[in-house]
Amino acid sequence: MIHLIIQSIESPDDRDFMENVYTNYKRLIYATIIKVTKDSWASEDIMQSVIIELIGKLPLLRTFDNPRLINYIIKTSHNTALNYIRPSKKVEEISYDDENAEIKQFASDRPIENEVLFREYLKSASFAWEKLGERNRQVLELKYVLGKTDKEIAVALGILTNSVRMTLTRARNTFKALLDFDREKNT
Repeated sequence: MIHLIIQSIESPDDRDFMENVYTNYKRLIYATIIKVTKDSWASEDIMQSVIIELIGKLPLLRTFDNPRLINYIIKTSHNTALNYIRPSKKVEEISYDDENAEIKQFASDRPIENEVLFREYLKSASFAWEKLGERNRQVLELKYVLGKTDKEIAVALGILTNSVRMTLTRARNTFKALLDFDREKNT
């Protein structure tokens, strides 16, 4: 998959440069990722993210001498691995199943009315998420699940950094409208 990502670079010089960086430093990137995450299963996904980050910084990478390039690659690998493990500690996956233990735990210290309201909200949120367009889901995931900056979101979506705020606002408004629609439909 990484080779496909590199092959998608338009400029042949940039493509060759990035291929060379990957070939020479893939062990270093992998070792840095494993050191941070201690998870060999996730290393391929994180490695892809590192390569994408480096591709986004190609003009900067070309200006570095070898020691500085190595340092930048290590820092990028380290930070990308940290970003990968941070959300998993903050956000627990919630299934919309009625028998889900997380829902029961969340609602266990609340009166039954709150539990019912919470379950209804989860169902509405699930409906809204499914109906939300792919681009809106992507921008909301990048911002609120992965914690990406506006600049990173702009690169991922191929839009201007100045457009990210408006794109996020539209996605949030669409999600809220779908939530409201589902709630009104069920009342």
